Amino acid sequence: MQAAFEESIRDSTEEADASPALCDVDAETRRKQLLEAQQYDDSWATRWRQPANTQHHPVMKLMAQVVFGLHLLQQGQAKSNPEVVKILQIHVNEVDSFLERTSQDFDLAIADIEERLRHLRMPMNHLDVFNKLLDDKKFRTQLLDGNDKIEEIIDRTARAMNGALSDVKQGLKATQELRRYLSSVESEWPQGEDDIAVVFGAMRGNEQGWTTYMKELQTKGNKLGDSLIQLGTITGQMSKLAAAASRRN
Repeated sequence: MQAAFEESIRDSTEEADASPALCDVDAETRRKQLLEAQQYDDSWATRWRQPANTQHHPVMKLMAQVVFGLHLLQQGQAKSNPEVVKILQIHVNEVDSFLERTSQDFDLAIADIEERLRHLRMPMNHLDVFNKLLDDKKFRTQLLDGNDKIEEIIDRTARAMNGALSDVKQGLKATQELRRYLSSVESEWPQGEDDIAVVFGAMRGNEQGWTTYMKELQTKGNKLGDSLIQLGTITGQMSKLAAAASRRN
């Protein structure tokens, strides 16, 4: 994690972008921006508002900072133990916020896609009525226009989903590095000072909780992916029915 830590130090010396980041707004606004933006940049450097030349994922850099802080405490090298503990808590809150934000985005996307599925399944379950409606050219045109919009929603949602799953995968790798570090110093962790002694147990709990949560996020992401496939299948079937109706008329 040395390289990730060094990059995080370099990042801290660069002026932060003053424009509002996507992660600074609520889930509803993030989804609205995702679906309505003229162009969508799905790179993690953009999602996390990182410098253009960044090499290491923000979660890995964040965890490298955590390990560095723990190392200072374990070695007794911190100028101020309370200050290091305070900074560690800030980093813990940042990881928690990342996980909560990702969960909210998945939940909202799943609810949105499943609602669209419910609406589209109804006509597909009543094909006799639906085929009669398709005989109307205006209706067919509106349907195909709607399908084009849905395909764009599927594409944007899938790209955002893949980006989030990539973040989670990096998060699992970073948490694994934290777990390895904690295991390597467990027998040597200072026990004399209560405020330092409890840090190890708290961080071990964080590591285990983060790992569990990220695996749950992967399950949510896979569920969203399945729903997107179903939605794409239904719109494809509708387009075929519309094409058949056009040939009939």
